[in-house]
Amino acid sequence: MQEITSKTTKHKEVKTVDNEDYSKISPTSNEIAYVVDEFTQGAHKLLPIEPIVSIFGGARQSSDTTYYIMAKELASKLSKAGVNVATGGASGIMEAASCGAYEGSAKSIGLNIALDIPHQKPNDYQDVSLDFEHFFTRKFMFFKYSKAFVAFPGGYGTLDEVIEAISLVQCKKIEPMPIILVGKKFWSGLDTWFKQTLLKDMQAVSEKDVHLYKTVDSSQEAFEILEQHIIKKKDKII
Repeated sequence: MQEITSKTTKHKEVKTVDNEDYSKISPTSNEIAYVVDEFTQGAHKLLPIEPIVSIFGGARQSSDTTYYIMAKELASKLSKAGVNVATGGASGIMEAASCGAYEGSAKSIGLNIALDIPHQKPNDYQDVSLDFEHFFTRKFMFFKYSKAFVAFPGGYGTLDEVIEAISLVQCKKIEPMPIILVGKKFWSGLDTWFKQTLLKDMQAVSEKDVHLYKTVDSSQEAFEILEQHIIKKKDKII
């Protein structure tokens, strides 16, 4: 395998492969080297860690909100049961889940993204921390190495992650696994749109497609689903 190293230029760090400076070839080649490095480092860190449950959710939830508290509770239960927890590594729901997992015996994994906004700074509760410049390499890590997905209320980023998880399972690009949406009131509009507009009005999806995810209202409900599909299977293997 080619060894990827790095050096600093006036403008930005340049990734090199076998001591060849890709910036001398073209900007595109240099960007490819960055992408390869993110894939390589991610796989190196995450491949040995299993099982992993990814918890998604908004960065703007404060620590006194119901969903923050629920996310922390769920992650803590998972970690104490030996299940590693991956998040986007930032504030809000991500911080809550990171903190809960950090308190347990399993690993808290932060897949941090470089964004110039205050609430996207890495939180302090990460046993394994990875930094990404590209959303698509970061998302690949979530979907490649997770055994289940849990989504708490959030914004566009959370919706993007939920839709991609459902789509990948629907298209059989990843194995069938739990996709749990926490907060029935929050997710009710999307759930109705899937079942009424996509299924009944447009026939854009099949009946089974609107059952690829489940909505719940508590961290305990989410934990029980994950316990059945992941924790008990893990214990049998051990």
